[in-house]
Amino acid sequence: MRDFQRIGRKGVLLLLALAVFFLTAWAGSGLPRAEAMEIDGGWQYQAVENDSRWQPYVPGSQPLRGTGHRVLWLRATLLPDHPEKDTMLFSTTMKSIRIWVDGQVIYNYGAFGQSYFGDGARWHLVKLPRISAPTDIYVQVYYDDAEQRVGMFRTMRLETGHTQVERLFQYDMIYVVTMPIAAIIIGMMMVLYWFNTDKKMKPLYLSVSAFMLTFLLWALAASNIKELLFDAPLFWWEILCTTAYLLPITANCILYCVLREEPEAHVELVIGANVLLMFVAVSLELMGKFGLNRMMNGFYLALVIGEGVSFYWLVRAARRGNILSRAVLPATAAFTVLGLFDGIGAHFGVFAWTVFLTPFGIYAFLLFVAGILKTQLVHEAKLTQRAEGLKREVEEATELSERDALTACYNRTVMHKLFMRAKQASVKQGQPFSALMLDIDHFKRVNDEHGHDAGDIVLRDFAHTLQENLDASKYLIRWGGEEFFVLLPCRDLIEAAVLGNRLRRAIERGKMGGLSITCSIGAAVWHEKDTDDAFFQRVDRAMYQAKKTGRNRVCLETDAEG
Repeated sequence: MRDFQRIGRKGVLLLLALAVFFLTAWAGSGLPRAEAMEIDGGWQYQAVENDSRWQPYVPGSQPLRGTGHRVLWLRATLLPDHPEKDTMLFSTTMKSIRIWVDGQVIYNYGAFGQSYFGDGARWHLVKLPRISAPTDIYVQVYYDDAEQRVGMFRTMRLETGHTQVERLFQYDMIYVVTMPIAAIIIGMMMVLYWFNTDKKMKPLYLSVSAFMLTFLLWALAASNIKELLFDAPLFWWEILCTTAYLLPITANCILYCVLREEPEAHVELVIGANVLLMFVAVSLELMGKFGLNRMMNGFYLALVIGEGVSFYWLVRAARRGNILSRAVLPATAAFTVLGLFDGIGAHFGVFAWTVFLTPFGIYAFLLFVAGILKTQLVHEAKLTQRAEGLKREVEEATELSERDALTACYNRTVMHKLFMRAKQASVKQGQPFSALMLDIDHFKRVNDEHGHDAGDIVLRDFAHTLQENLDASKYLIRWGGEEFFVLLPCRDLIEAAVLGNRLRRAIERGKMGGLSITCSIGAAVWHEKDTDDAFFQRVDRAMYQAKKTGRNRVCLETDAEG
């Protein structure tokens, strides 16, 4: 847990460092700089149409206006000092724009009338005509939604066209470096979804994919790349607002999957509140009431309350050892704080810069992805251990079914399989195989004089002694009672006889259950056109021949024939 906390702290510090870097690099370029503008005396605005009073206005600030008024006028005086700086760049949200220079309309955007959904959000890149003397420029602004505060006019500055386009796409760098990461995370989650056997984790993979897909759409709608794909400001504005509502919904679906086994956590209530808020906003939007924008006040309030409560549940679950809760904490904090920061800056006009910081949250989200992968690896390790355990149980069960309970030798049940294997190996290698039949001499006397328990000990020690003198290529089978069978793959009759005598001497020298015993052994070899019955009869006859001729000896199948 301490290692994971250290990783989390490092991730948050990395996130803050990146945020400071990008904020310094981009926000500064987005702030108004009067010295870069070739405008005499700065801008002025007129809050109410036909009002003769003009008030100073710094682009990036929030000019005031009366409620219900739809028109705002801006004016400034252009100087011809730097004719190469002939391009003006600024952005608007839900406004129509018309620009006059020297009494002529040079730019016109929007319907300039009450439209159902408005004019969306757009960057305006306006090329100004050449002037030879100080000239007035007027900007007429029409507000689609008269009940909303006036949006900011950011970066209203004059530069060369090349510089303005370059600056415009500098704002997209944050999306360029984060959108591929989101796409990779989606790919990873899909792979885990299709190949993971843990059904409990599948909803989490789908939720992460849904959140990342929503994030991708939001980032695309917030970027300037979208203009290259499809020049439709209203469409992209609706996508941006809709995905803004969807982000906390899909994010809380992730938290629901993480906390669903925590009894005090009720993330479904947070999801329900967000869904209800989105439903109201979309309904008002479809009614032409600009609901997606107007409901943003409630949206950010719900974000603070909902994510605050969810974060509290995550902390409690993390303290109880929930690995995924611990892993998702940095991402939840990062996306919530950065989302609120962007919302305050964009919707309420507190900050002048145009760069969203929310995409930085994806770096904290990578910690959560690492936690998911760690959980998956732990799950796979458990499955492997379980599979190995089951395999061992099956092997042990198979072993028990094939082994004699008293002597641990193979029993006659498995004899057929071993015999078939020996015949197949003999055919492939073109060599004969042989067998030994062993019988303990006077075993009935052991049971009669010492009891059956002593007889069992003699059988176990007898089998153990044989096993010690046989390698893995030779199979010891308890044939029945005090009779044992040794299958010798790829061995001829002479080799069988040599091995039989070695086994006989080992039994003779040892003590079986504390008793001195001997055994009689018969040996036979498999013939090319042999049958199973004929082979077993020959080795059995050879063993009985050893008993007839004095016991404690090895007789071959040829001896029995003679």
